[in-house]
Amino acid sequence: MLAVLPDRLQTTVQVFLEGDPTELKATVQRVGMDRWEGYAGAVAAALPQASIVVDRFHVAVQYQPFQGDFMSKMALFFNHRINIFCYEHRI
Repeated sequence: MLAVLPDRLQTTVQVFLEGDPTELKATVQRVGMDRWEGYAGAVAAALPQASIVVDRFHVAVQYQPFQGDFMSKMALFFNHRINIFCYEHRI
């Protein structure tokens, strides 16, 4: 199922999901979404058998601010380790 809804309210999403035929809802095994709790609540209420899967795009967007800091620290760490190695082996 795919839809563009008028807003991001949990009730709007839940009403949309509950409006689908029971036979169709029973076949839904996984629901991909961002990490907004309103979506998770709507899915839990309307499709309790479905597993929630967070898509990679939203995970990457959420953790991107930390990535730069992490990569900087890793570069410093490895640069330091390389300098120690070079000093110990007189390279």
